[in-house]
Amino acid sequence: MEGRIIRLHESVISRICAGEVVERPSSAIKELIENSIDAGADSIEVEILSEDFLSFSVRDNGTGMGLDEIKLSVQRWTTSKLRREEDLLSISTYGFRGEALYSIAVMSRLIIKSAQKDGDGYECYFEGGKFGWQKPVSMKRGTTVEVHDLFFNSPVRRKFLKGRKSEIFHATELIFKYAMAHPEISYLLREDGRDIVSVEKGATLKGIFEDLFGKETRGFEINLEEDGVRIDGYLSHPDSPPLYRRLYLIVNRRPVESGILKEAIRSGFESAIEKGRTPSGIIKIDLPPEEVDVNIHPQKTMVKFKNQEAVERAVAKAIKISLSRKTREIIYAPYREEEKGVISEGVRERAQPFFIKNLPKVVGNLWNEFMIVERESDVLLIDIHAAHEKVIYDRLREEYESEEPTITLLLTPIVLNVGKTVSSIENFLKELERIGFLVEVFGREDVCIRGYPSILDEEDVENTFKTVLNSLLTESPLKAIEKLASIACRKAVKSGKQLSNLELLNLLEDLKEIKSGAYCPHGRPIIYIIEKKEILKWFMRR
Repeated sequence: MEGRIIRLHESVISRICAGEVVERPSSAIKELIENSIDAGADSIEVEILSEDFLSFSVRDNGTGMGLDEIKLSVQRWTTSKLRREEDLLSISTYGFRGEALYSIAVMSRLIIKSAQKDGDGYECYFEGGKFGWQKPVSMKRGTTVEVHDLFFNSPVRRKFLKGRKSEIFHATELIFKYAMAHPEISYLLREDGRDIVSVEKGATLKGIFEDLFGKETRGFEINLEEDGVRIDGYLSHPDSPPLYRRLYLIVNRRPVESGILKEAIRSGFESAIEKGRTPSGIIKIDLPPEEVDVNIHPQKTMVKFKNQEAVERAVAKAIKISLSRKTREIIYAPYREEEKGVISEGVRERAQPFFIKNLPKVVGNLWNEFMIVERESDVLLIDIHAAHEKVIYDRLREEYESEEPTITLLLTPIVLNVGKTVSSIENFLKELERIGFLVEVFGREDVCIRGYPSILDEEDVENTFKTVLNSLLTESPLKAIEKLASIACRKAVKSGKQLSNLELLNLLEDLKEIKSGAYCPHGRPIIYIIEKKEILKWFMRR
């Protein structure tokens, strides 16, 4: 009787392993592009050879291979990137597993042409991973890999492919991703002599951003270096989301996917974007190779950081600083000619970041809801309540992060019965103090409030404390910062309250210090801009 557990045949094992690396045509193209980059190429061309996109080629001008190396390259666990086990701890190349060409060869009819110098080269043919024939060829230095009839021996895999349009989309994304990671290389995707995508050497993140998301999508640049982590990027501005929404992440020049990094990016935007939404654009992170593990996924599209918190902190900080700088650059800055053409289509799209010019002139208080500020070429409508709320929120946030809250001491402490939760509250006394509440455990079921955030009125202390405490107990200490928005709301100017011109000017002055963009803690815009030429058009003056 045959046992239930058997050893798989080698051919089945090969198919399974190859399927983990090569899921679709664009997966194979990805692996071949990475091989070209590792070979030192500065020009990479991808060509579609068949209507169904199951035949294609990748050509480069890298170092090339000799005949023996070509034959060896399609065997499993062969690589030029690793020599010893310790090399796995500081990987700086794309390939290192020795699986890419092997996996592609197993699933296709493969032709490899390569030369280590101009003139003398070799061409080898493999089918299903098995060597077929070889011949000398005359060619320029570099390597061309032609993949024909991908998945010819795996018809089930073919059935699950999403079609030509999907593959062209993914191949196009690949070209742009590697252009982000390696701008010193030129890239070309073509079919039947027609260029589909062409990226020249020296492409900037801003240029790639505009190619992907359109020149009408406004963005901002990110640059920060801290604790050995370098952050560069170009992201869509919160008030100008593109039609095509996608976030590209590059870690040590490797395109990756990371929910952790996306969460850090959302944290950097704070309330400037809707909760749960991720901005579009490009983020590049560079850090020492030994600080990141890329050997956790067969396709090497995921990474693990040795010091994850430091990376998250650097990403969020870089975005906050850039958004804040974007706002401050415009406050009391000259109005540049190139800024005039950015805003169009009437009042509907008149959101920040273009803000307050030299010597702002407050010309009105509309319905006690909006401040009207006149500039040379436009008029600003500023939501008074939202602006005041944002100013207070940012001050509270800064105090929280510096652990130096402004606290008012109570002459008569407030004693609250909190029941059995008193033991849990003890774990959050430090967080409460960072927010501004001086609290002590008082007995078995009571707490004593001795101080409160100075932005509160004394009569609001008890209710606000309960709101913040509930957040700490039911969510997490990290969520406590979000409750600062609620505290800010209680103190902000209420809609409809009349402010004097002096108070309005003081509010304008305070707006110079706002962080992470001109949005209230709930994500609403603070300011809209109406151009003078638009107003003149309303009255047919121009």
